[in-house]
Amino acid sequence: MNDRHSQHVGDKLLVVLAQTMSATLREGDTLARIAGDEFVAVLIDLGSTADCMPLLNRPLQAAAAPVPLADQLLHCSASIG
Repeated sequence: MNDRHSQHVGDKLLVVLAQTMSATLREGDTLARIAGDEFVAVLIDLGSTADCMPLLNRPLQAAAAPVPLADQLLHCSASIG
């Protein structure tokens, strides 16, 4: 993103993605940027590890939505790993 659109646009995109993904989490859960384009989600009150997958799919879908920025429609994706 930075190479194609500039670091300024890449930084703005990260802010928008963080806000969008964070808005999909439950109250009490936390999304934090830990480095570059890496985020961590802290999910509370889960009965089992399998319970996290539906919750994590929501921010992944939010990250895949087009973002209008800098007179363009930017597309990106996210993954869990």
